Amino acid sequence: MNEEHYAKLKEGVEAWNKWRKENPVFRPNLTRADLKKSNLSGANLFDANLSGADLSEADLRGTDLMGANLREANLSGADLSEADLLVANLSKADLREADLREANLGEADLNEADLSDANLSMALLRQACLNRAQLRNCKELLLDDCEIEGTRFSPGAKDPWSVLRRTYSGPRYALHLIFLIAFLVPYIAKALMWTGVTNTQQAIVDLQGTIQQAAETVADSTYQPLAIALETAAERLADYVPSEETGWRRFRVYQLLVGWDKNWLQVALVLVLLLYNGVRWKLTSRVSLLREEEERSHYAPALSDYWRLYQAHRVVQILLFVALASFAYHAWYWLTQEVWLPPWL
Repeated sequence: MNEEHYAKLKEGVEAWNKWRKENPVFRPNLTRADLKKSNLSGANLFDANLSGADLSEADLRGTDLMGANLREANLSGADLSEADLLVANLSKADLREADLREANLGEADLNEADLSDANLSMALLRQACLNRAQLRNCKELLLDDCEIEGTRFSPGAKDPWSVLRRTYSGPRYALHLIFLIAFLVPYIAKALMWTGVTNTQQAIVDLQGTIQQAAETVADSTYQPLAIALETAAERLADYVPSEETGWRRFRVYQLLVGWDKNWLQVALVLVLLLYNGVRWKLTSRVSLLREEEERSHYAPALSDYWRLYQAHRVVQILLFVALASFAYHAWYWLTQEVWLPPWL
């Protein structure tokens, strides 16, 4: 440590900043300096050597620490809100319970740093190195293309990327796939059924027309009994021929699938469930790809790659209540149906 530099800093932020402006070439040497609880808010510590310094509980709000060497520095409980720590060396630094709100930690070296219980609300971590760092219980973490090999997170970490990878990848990938299949199977079965009904109806129309034509052909012949039988058969088939005049309603198959023939509440419910399952599957497939890339490169995905996914996840969490209510209603409906059993059972 340079005693002259240390003494000048102790004179106050204003005197220090003036001295830095007058001596821009010198790199401040404050190695292992005792600056505990110091008020250094707004100080110009650009490129300063503060390795091993004790800055615990110091006021460093808005401080310029760009490129500073803070290796193994004690910054526990320090207020670093809005501080500029771009490309700073914070490897093995103690940042427990530090306030890093809106701090710029872009490309900072945080390898093996301890950020337990730190407040990282709105902090910029673009391309920061967090290898083997402690991130347990840190608040409002937003990983952004960060290197995270061996990084320690809380088991239930609540940062957006941890929430996404925990919810939509790994073992839950298969679970989401099973739920999606379970949701689609009844609709596929209904689509096949109504398609079969349509084909059957068309076959009846064709058959009724053929019989009617045959009845008219033999009407003037000597085969009157045959003509009467054909006419009777054609009349009976006419009851099964779709016609708006006899009260039949015309719908597309997709309209029947969404409950268009019932009421608007049924349609709204089906559309919500379709949206829920579609978005959930999109999240599952996209997050799985991002996680695979993360495991291969040891880099968390860029914030721009997953932020919209996280917003979609929040929408899905709301729609989940609708899906659960629908499942409970249908489960109750089917489980309360009466079944007649024969005496021998």
